[in-house]
Amino acid sequence: MKHGVLNWFTRDNTLAVSILEHMNSKRPPAQKLTDALYIASKLICGYQDFNTLVVVDDSGAKVPMAEFVAKHRRPPSLARVNGRTIPIHGIEAILAVGRLVADTDCLGGGLKNAGFVVRRNDIGMPLSVRAVKIDTGYSFNFYGAENIYSRSFMPFSRDRKMKDRRDIQFGNNQTFEIEFEQLLPAQKKVFMQTLKHGLQRLKKEFIAKLINQDNAFNVDKVRVKRAEVDKATEAWSAYVSQLAKTYSI
Repeated sequence: MKHGVLNWFTRDNTLAVSILEHMNSKRPPAQKLTDALYIASKLICGYQDFNTLVVVDDSGAKVPMAEFVAKHRRPPSLARVNGRTIPIHGIEAILAVGRLVADTDCLGGGLKNAGFVVRRNDIGMPLSVRAVKIDTGYSFNFYGAENIYSRSFMPFSRDRKMKDRRDIQFGNNQTFEIEFEQLLPAQKKVFMQTLKHGLQRLKKEFIAKLINQDNAFNVDKVRVKRAEVDKATEAWSAYVSQLAKTYSI
C-alpha cells in the first residue's frame, strides 16, 4: 500500500491527543509539549502505481499505460483487470488540478506519482478504475526550470517548449506532453470542467487566505512574514490568470 493524501489532526482528535501524551510520557514537567502539529499519511488499500496498469488500446490490444500515453498522447479510458474491460475515471481531473497548482511532475516520468484503485462489487468483480494522486512534490513550481508551460512564454529560451500551451505536462523528465487536442470529448469535458471550477475558486483573495491561514503560523512569534505571503499570492495569482487566458476561460 502507498502513502496517500495528507491528513491534519487537531488536538481534539483522539489519536492526536494519544500521540502527544506518549511524547510527553518520559519528559520532565518543564519540557512537556502543549502543542504539536501532526501530519499523517493515509494508507489506500489496493493502491497501485499507474506504471502497473494494463489498458486497452484503440485496436482492442492490451498494453501498458506508458505505451498507450506515448502512442496516443492522451490518458487511456479503458483498463483490463481480471479479464474484464472496465472504465477509468479521474485522470483528467488530476491533470487539471496539476495545472492549477503547477505540479510539473503530476503523473511522474515513470507514472509513479499517481496511481489507481480498482472498484469492485460485493463478489469482487471489477467495476471501474479510480485514479489516485499520491505525490505532490513538484507543486507550486510556477517558474522553475522544469515548468515547460512557463518556459513557453520565454522568447529567448532554447529549451523545449510546448507546441500548444493547452497541452499538459505530466512529468519532469518526459520528452512529450499529453496533447489537449488528442483528448477524447468526454476527457476534455472533465478536464475543462475541473479547470474552470478551480479557476473560479482561486481568486487572489482566496489564495491569500489559503496561504496565510488566518495568521495561524505566527501565533507566538513570526514564522511567515507578510511579504512572503504576498509574494506567494502574487506568483500563484499570476499563474492561474495566465492559465485562464490559455484556455479562454
